[in-house]
Amino acid sequence: MSDNVLPPGSGQRLHWASPLYELVFHLTNMIPTILGLSLATASDTYAMWGIAGIIVMGVATIVYSLFASRRLRYWMTDEDLVIRSGIIGRTVRRIPWARVENVQQKRNLLHRLTGVAEVVVEAGGGMNAEAKLRVLGLDAAAEFEQAVRARKKIGVDERAVADGADVLLALNSKELIRAGLISNQGWLAVGALFALAYQFDDYFPLGDWVRDAGKATVDAVGIDHGAVFWMALIIALVLVGFALMRALSITWWLVQFHGFSLHLVDEKLSTEHGLFTKRRGAAHRQRVQRLLVLDGWLYRLFRRQAIQVGVAGQREALNETDSLRWLAPVVRPERRSELLHAALPILDERTLDWQPLHRSAGWRVWLSHALLVPLLLLLMGVSATLVAVLVVTALVLITLDAFAYARFAGYAIDDAIIAFREGFLDRQTWFVPIDRIEWVSLVTSPMDRANGTASVLIELRTRGPGGRARIPLLALAEAQALVVRLRQQLSTVRD
Repeated sequence: MSDNVLPPGSGQRLHWASPLYELVFHLTNMIPTILGLSLATASDTYAMWGIAGIIVMGVATIVYSLFASRRLRYWMTDEDLVIRSGIIGRTVRRIPWARVENVQQKRNLLHRLTGVAEVVVEAGGGMNAEAKLRVLGLDAAAEFEQAVRARKKIGVDERAVADGADVLLALNSKELIRAGLISNQGWLAVGALFALAYQFDDYFPLGDWVRDAGKATVDAVGIDHGAVFWMALIIALVLVGFALMRALSITWWLVQFHGFSLHLVDEKLSTEHGLFTKRRGAAHRQRVQRLLVLDGWLYRLFRRQAIQVGVAGQREALNETDSLRWLAPVVRPERRSELLHAALPILDERTLDWQPLHRSAGWRVWLSHALLVPLLLLLMGVSATLVAVLVVTALVLITLDAFAYARFAGYAIDDAIIAFREGFLDRQTWFVPIDRIEWVSLVTSPMDRANGTASVLIELRTRGPGGRARIPLLALAEAQALVVRLRQQLSTVRD
């Protein structure tokens, strides 16, 4: 059948409320433009242009949303999913079932209040979702998922999930609060606030407000207090700021990962989470190509870890919120091996024989960090004593960190898995199945050649973040032997 020939019948339409959701989607994407035009209306010179721009954009968006959503039709044949869209020009897309990797529903708060859902179809080879049916009724969305699952045998059987027999991990609010205390999401919110204030300094002079607040505090308290008082005040303000950051971080985790659960059904891993917007991600275990265990100092303080997962073909760069990204956002260390084995049955941490890095690893890491110390000399004009204390302190911390890194870091390889661990305060360990490696190469820098070392670069089958794994600071002969071994094992697997 030609690509432009539609299947028999009139096809299926979206929900009657789809124009409203299409309008909300486009208006959300145009918020920066609308905000800029709104600011222009406050100007005597450009006020009329700003008002005219808002009116034209609003009318055009309403008309486009109405006709685009009503024009869209879809058909499900035995061979493929066919979607017709377009207002003036008609576009017909055919997605063979063989390319479909996952189908999922997305429901935010508005979706749940109005009893609809957005259905996303993902297929291999691209960075974006292959198809989005913006709004379907719940019955139509469930029917669509069941039809796709029947043809492709993908997705998650909701009845099996409801039975709870396949639940590998479920996080309650206490665990999410711990995760919020561990992470630094609150600082991201503050950074975004300062960036926004910088862009719109004329309207939101945040820097002036902070300076005025500080001056007002000094005037109200008086300057006759001693250094101890001001030091105590500064410490109190820092603690209040830290508490606010952690509160923001906890709120983010409670909203983003509310009701988080990890399931295993018919060799497929799936997650579901979200307070206002329910998000689901799923992937076959055969497509799992990398597991990353995060074990920073705050994780260890709370006796927790986190496990991320990389999936072949996954759209990590542009669609990470809808992909299977987390095996466990937070988990007790004693459950780590169980979850790793559930994602990669070929992985058994107990059999891995960890090998250290080259003997120069500690000095190399120390040197890379120590190069930043001379920057402290820029403060020499402020206080030579202060600079001396900072330099000595920095060198001591860098030395401890570098040689502790060298003691912890190492790699391990067996017939099925290659792994690498690194870090001191913020530790992490990754595991990669050898049969899912795309390519292996040897990389040397001028510093490597001077010290007789090399790095092993491992290319994986995904694109975007997580598409590479690297083992640095190996003896040259050891790195060459590792590359040869990996290539031989890859040849054996592919033959």
